Amino acid sequence: MEPRYLETVGLLSVIGKINEIRDGWRHPSLHVSGILVTKMDTRVKGHKRLLDDLKGHNLLNQLLCGVIPANEAVSYSHHSHLSLFEYDPKASATKAYAKVVATLLRQLLTHQGA
Repeated sequence: MEPRYLETVGLLSVIGKINEIRDGWRHPSLHVSGILVTKMDTRVKGHKRLLDDLKGHNLLNQLLCGVIPANEAVSYSHHSHLSLFEYDPKASATKAYAKVVATLLRQLLTHQGA
Protein backbone atom coordinates (compact mmCIF):
# COMPACT_ATOMS: atom_id res chain seq x y z
CA MET A 1 0.00 0.00 0.00
CA GLU A 2 1.05 3.57 -0.53
CA PRO A 3 1.31 5.64 2.67
CA ARG A 4 -1.69 7.83 1.94
CA TYR A 5 -4.97 8.32 3.76
CA LEU A 6 -7.37 6.65 1.30
CA GLU A 7 -5.07 3.66 0.87
CA THR A 8 -5.00 3.24 4.65
CA VAL A 9 -8.80 3.41 4.83
CA GLY A 10 -8.97 0.83 2.02
CA LEU A 11 -6.52 -1.44 3.82
CA LEU A 12 -8.58 -1.38 7.00
CA SER A 13 -11.71 -2.13 4.96
CA VAL A 14 -10.03 -5.10 3.26
CA ILE A 15 -8.83 -6.49 6.58
CA GLY A 16 -12.36 -6.15 7.96
CA LYS A 17 -13.85 -7.98 4.97
CA ILE A 18 -11.28 -10.76 5.25
CA ASN A 19 -12.15 -11.18 8.93
CA GLU A 20 -15.88 -11.29 8.06
CA ILE A 21 -15.31 -13.95 5.38
CA ARG A 22 -13.02 -15.96 7.65
CA ASP A 23 -15.51 -15.94 10.52
CA GLY A 24 -18.80 -15.99 8.60
CA TRP A 25 -17.84 -18.55 5.97
CA ARG A 26 -15.69 -20.58 8.35
CA HIS A 27 -12.38 -20.28 6.55
CA PRO A 28 -10.06 -20.18 9.57
CA SER A 29 -6.89 -20.08 7.47
CA LEU A 30 -7.86 -16.89 5.58
CA HIS A 31 -5.87 -13.95 6.89
CA VAL A 32 -3.66 -11.04 5.90
CA SER A 33 -0.06 -12.21 6.02
CA GLY A 34 1.58 -8.83 5.82
CA ILE A 35 1.53 -5.23 4.76
CA LEU A 36 4.13 -3.81 2.42
CA VAL A 37 4.34 -0.02 2.30
CA THR A 38 5.49 1.19 -1.13
CA LYS A 39 6.42 4.55 -2.65
CA MET A 40 7.44 5.85 0.78
CA ASP A 41 8.79 9.39 0.57
CA THR A 42 10.22 10.53 3.88
CA ARG A 43 10.13 14.16 2.67
CA VAL A 44 6.30 14.05 2.72
CA LYS A 45 5.02 14.69 6.24
CA GLY A 46 1.82 12.75 5.59
CA HIS A 47 3.78 9.66 4.54
CA LYS A 48 5.83 9.72 7.72
CA ARG A 49 2.75 10.32 9.87
CA LEU A 50 0.82 7.42 8.32
CA LEU A 51 3.80 5.09 8.67
CA ASP A 52 4.12 6.12 12.32
CA ASP A 53 0.38 5.49 12.80
CA LEU A 54 0.77 2.06 11.18
CA LYS A 55 3.71 1.23 13.45
CA GLY A 56 1.75 2.45 16.48
CA HIS A 57 -1.31 0.31 15.74
CA ASN A 58 -1.48 -2.96 17.74
CA LEU A 59 -2.54 -5.25 14.89
CA LEU A 60 -1.18 -3.47 11.82
CA ASN A 61 2.29 -3.05 13.32
CA GLN A 62 2.57 -6.84 13.60
CA LEU A 63 1.66 -7.19 9.92
CA LEU A 64 4.19 -4.63 8.65
CA CYS A 65 6.75 -6.60 6.64
CA GLY A 66 8.62 -3.82 4.88
CA VAL A 67 8.86 -0.28 3.59
CA ILE A 68 9.90 0.39 0.00
CA PRO A 69 11.11 3.92 -0.73
CA ALA A 70 9.81 5.93 -3.68
CA ASN A 71 12.35 5.41 -6.43
CA GLU A 72 12.37 6.23 -10.14
CA ALA A 73 14.16 2.97 -10.89
CA VAL A 74 10.88 1.11 -10.26
CA SER A 75 9.07 2.98 -13.04
CA TYR A 76 12.02 2.79 -15.40
CA SER A 77 12.45 -0.94 -14.86
CA HIS A 78 8.76 -1.49 -15.72
CA HIS A 79 9.15 0.64 -18.84
CA SER A 80 12.23 -1.37 -19.84
CA HIS A 81 10.41 -4.69 -19.19
CA LEU A 82 13.10 -5.68 -16.72
CA SER A 83 12.91 -6.69 -13.11
CA LEU A 84 14.09 -4.05 -10.71
CA PHE A 85 16.94 -6.38 -9.76
CA GLU A 86 18.11 -6.47 -13.40
CA TYR A 87 17.52 -2.78 -14.11
CA ASP A 88 19.28 -1.25 -11.10
CA PRO A 89 20.54 -3.66 -8.45
CA LYS A 90 21.97 -0.78 -6.39
CA ALA A 91 18.78 1.31 -6.22
CA SER A 92 17.32 1.93 -2.77
CA ALA A 93 14.03 0.28 -3.77
CA THR A 94 15.90 -2.79 -5.04
CA LYS A 95 17.73 -3.16 -1.73
CA ALA A 96 14.47 -2.73 0.19
CA TYR A 97 12.66 -5.36 -1.92
CA ALA A 98 15.60 -7.74 -1.48
CA LYS A 99 15.35 -7.30 2.29
CA VAL A 100 11.61 -8.08 2.22
CA VAL A 101 12.19 -11.17 0.06
CA ALA A 102 14.91 -12.40 2.42
CA THR A 103 12.63 -11.93 5.43
CA LEU A 104 9.75 -13.77 3.75
CA LEU A 105 12.03 -16.64 2.72
CA ARG A 106 13.32 -16.98 6.29
CA GLN A 107 9.74 -17.06 7.58
CA LEU A 108 8.70 -19.61 4.98
CA LEU A 109 11.68 -21.88 5.67
CA THR A 110 11.10 -21.57 9.42
CA HIS A 111 7.45 -22.59 9.05
CA GLN A 112 8.34 -25.52 6.79
CA GLY A 113 11.03 -26.72 9.18
CA ALA A 114 8.70 -26.57 12.20
